[in-house]
Amino acid sequence: MTISVIVPVYNAKKTIKRAVESVKKQSFLDWELILVDDGSTDESLSCICKMAKTETRIRILSQKNAGPGKARQKGIEAAAGEYLFFLDADDYLPEDALKNLVEVIKEYPYDIVKGLYYNCREEKKDFVKYPWTEGEVNRKGTTQQVKRYHLVKTSSAFGYLWGTLYKKTFLEKNSLVLDKINLSFMEDTIFNLEAVVWEPQYYLLCKPVYNYVIGTGTLSSNVTQDFFIKVYEVVKEYSLYLEEKGKYKQNTDLLIPLAARCFCWAVISTVTHHNVTYTFLKEKIKAFAKTSEVQKILREESMISDLFLIASKAESLMYSVCFLLLKWKAYGLLALMFLVLKMPMNLYVNKVLK
Repeated sequence: MTISVIVPVYNAKKTIKRAVESVKKQSFLDWELILVDDGSTDESLSCICKMAKTETRIRILSQKNAGPGKARQKGIEAAAGEYLFFLDADDYLPEDALKNLVEVIKEYPYDIVKGLYYNCREEKKDFVKYPWTEGEVNRKGTTQQVKRYHLVKTSSAFGYLWGTLYKKTFLEKNSLVLDKINLSFMEDTIFNLEAVVWEPQYYLLCKPVYNYVIGTGTLSSNVTQDFFIKVYEVVKEYSLYLEEKGKYKQNTDLLIPLAARCFCWAVISTVTHHNVTYTFLKEKIKAFAKTSEVQKILREESMISDLFLIASKAESLMYSVCFLLLKWKAYGLLALMFLVLKMPMNLYVNKVLK
């Protein structure tokens, strides 16, 4: 059983060797490594070409700069493996990563297997724990399977392509492609949300299979971003996908929490990164609420019940209050509430993003 490890490479000459070496050191040996150069302007391409000369399981693809989504899709289309695994060029793998994932699919040919990971800062590694037990995920299954579903669907782990095995035939059967997602932000999350629409056989593995290297150039730290535009595009992308596939009503439990999380993230990020006025924030909130996609969500009878399916009751309550105020057009009250909470929100953001 071959695993195709796909790595988009863009100006990664400082980190790509570590990523490649971590694949070469895997205890599971039946892999191919597809390195897709995305129009690098440094020496990345020559670096990976040199490495490919000493390892027959490494394949090199290249394209003009088009972003990681298109680079990964190029890798998917070229992959010979039954399963796909995505690795970013600045991250690397624990030695038994692929072995631990393959042991799961030896028992049953799951469509998706998601593992856990380490956060890596300089020389420090922290194992990231989530409040779920190991096992199958199914929103229509046993009590434990449904519980895992509601836990994972709103977790940060769900927002990543990496650390996960995807069955290639499952992606092909359901026309799940990365290069048709028209986003530069949260495209991983949308891809995973699109995959869940098609009811995959899904397994959560409670072992670390990835080393995620935390950098400093995150979107959250970029004060020039218009966060409301970014999150609106995410909500719009998924809403239109569900409508196009005739799957809207069946998946409001995915769409509505996504919209709520995006809205709260946009408000918190705007307030903590900009010296905003009450009037400015009120108008931003109003503009978000007036979009056709959000208006449709606010009219959904299941809005509150879908939000209370989220595992965290504190988040459920916060999202419900926010969306009820949006529904009642209390934009000024929402703006005032978040401005009053600016100091504790700053403490929270600094803690999370440190």
